[in-house]
Amino acid sequence: MRPLTNREAEVYRLTVVNQLTQDQIGERLGISQQTVSEHLANARANLPPVDYDALRRQSMELHLDTMRAALELAEMEGAPVTSGKDGGVVYDPVNGTVVRDYAGRINARRLALEADKELRKLMGLDSATKQEISGSVRYEIAGVDLDALS
Repeated sequence: MRPLTNREAEVYRLTVVNQLTQDQIGERLGISQQTVSEHLANARANLPPVDYDALRRQSMELHLDTMRAALELAEMEGAPVTSGKDGGVVYDPVNGTVVRDYAGRINARRLALEADKELRKLMGLDSATKQEISGSVRYEIAGVDLDALS
C-alpha cells in the first residue's frame, strides 16, 4: 500500500463525503469521467483495511459515556417551572414548594435506554441463539376392543 496522491484523496473525498457522481467530479476538477474512475479505483485499492474491532470499541465507549451522562442528568433535580411574561417561578399553592418539570429527567432515562440498546447490539447480547431440539414420537395401540369400535 502506498499513500494516496492528492488527486486520489480529493476524488475519494468528493465521492464519499460530498456524494458527487463521477461526472460531477470530472466537471469540477476538469478531468474525464474515466480518469475520475481510475483515481477512485486507485484510492480504494490503497486505503488501509477497516479495523472493525477498533470501531466497535470506540462505539461502545461512546454509548457507555452517553449512558453515564444521561443517568447523571436523570438524577438532577427537575427544572423550576416558570410562568408569565417575566418568567416568575411557580410555587405549589398547598405547601409552597417550587413546582418542577421532570421531563428532562425522563428524556435522559430514555436516552440511557437507547444507548443501552445499541450497546447490547454491538456486544451481540441480543443476538438470536440457535438451540437444537430433538425428540421422537411413538404410537402404540394396546388393548382395543374391536367390537366396541363398530
